[in-house]
Amino acid sequence: MERLAGRVMAFTALRDAAVSSAPFEAERAALARLWPGERALAGLQPIARSGAPTLDDLQTSLPVREIIAASGEARSFFGLFEVRPAGTGPDSALALLRQGEARLERGDLAGAVEAVSRLEGNALGAAEGWLMRARTRLTLDDTLARLRADLASQIEAEG
Repeated sequence: MERLAGRVMAFTALRDAAVSSAPFEAERAALARLWPGERALAGLQPIARSGAPTLDDLQTSLPVREIIAASGEARSFFGLFEVRPAGTGPDSALALLRQGEARLERGDLAGAVEAVSRLEGNALGAAEGWLMRARTRLTLDDTLARLRADLASQIEAEG
């Protein structure tokens, strides 16, 4: 039971550190020492060394203007105003971008990534950096959720 209590405390420190965008390798390594053989912790090492963007970071850094410009669906005149087509379909770059923005505003990062990932061509190219960072956050959050579930199962099994 002491071993599990140590893992729980180390996991809590890891989870708290991973909330920010700062690296959290020390916390990951501490849990790995207490939980030898846990592959998810080894897989988390590259993210832990560099950190992952927060949801707030991702909400403010979605490159909306760049995606719109790369899509070719909007035209700017003299840098003063922008004209967008009125009848864009549900799979147009503008529609997908609006879906992604709306999902981000609701805190649905997975949904935003799904929508933005459906962009094509130059618009997708303009979104690639953001998508990579967003997928890093999703991987981190998924791994932490799995680790938490595994710990809960172990605690339940120990009684």
